[in-house]
Amino acid sequence: SAIGVARVAKAAPDGYTIGLGNTASHTIIPFLSSTPPYDPNADFSPVSLINEYVNVLVTHPGIPARNVRELMALNKLRAGGLTYASSGNGASNHLSAELLARVANVRMTHVPYKGGPLALVDVRAGQVDYMFDTIIGSMAMIKAGSVRALATTGRTRDPYLSDVPAVAEFYPGYEVAGFMAVFGPAGIPRAVVDRLNREIAAIIRSPEMTERLTQQYFNARTSTPDELTQRVRKDGAHWKALIASAGIKLN
Repeated sequence: SAIGVARVAKAAPDGYTIGLGNTASHTIIPFLSSTPPYDPNADFSPVSLINEYVNVLVTHPGIPARNVRELMALNKLRAGGLTYASSGNGASNHLSAELLARVANVRMTHVPYKGGPLALVDVRAGQVDYMFDTIIGSMAMIKAGSVRALATTGRTRDPYLSDVPAVAEFYPGYEVAGFMAVFGPAGIPRAVVDRLNREIAAIIRSPEMTERLTQQYFNARTSTPDELTQRVRKDGAHWKALIASAGIKLN
């Protein structure tokens, strides 16, 4: 995602070049390097959110925990804690686990993989104890009983897994909600940004797009440009602090 949005940042600010950014590109990647490829706040014209999504905490079925608090208790019984997989250092699912470790005051052993599917396969096989994953990535295994869903990461329960509690039900204040949004290069005239915002909002509300987002387990969301600006600043400050305190760097 960083390569694509970096191209957007360098484009002419005429409104004809826009791009899809997300939580990774605008609130995580810029803080994983001492020489970030762009400034997520200064180099873009935010246009609109298009969706939000959460992660789901899944475990191998053999793990004797029926909720996230019981899972955290198991961490304290094993030297070094249980093992958790991620799709790589600095990924959203890595940071989801780091945040949980802090609110639960436990130690965990991170096992980074080169992608979420490889990590999930090893959770299913019992090579790693658990991981945070996207709902679309793990839903088939959850339905099949190959992995057990313990919690989702939104402020409240996610409509796609309404029978699975939110982590916040056990640890109030915990929240990880990713987003996708449209951005253009900095300097696009406000009238053009507002026109793009109106058109994108209409598309997101259309039955065809609603169905497509539902198939991907995304929650449709739109915003004003100013609301998106504030979202990027707020989420970026949150992840910047966690990345710094945990000493996380890209491989």
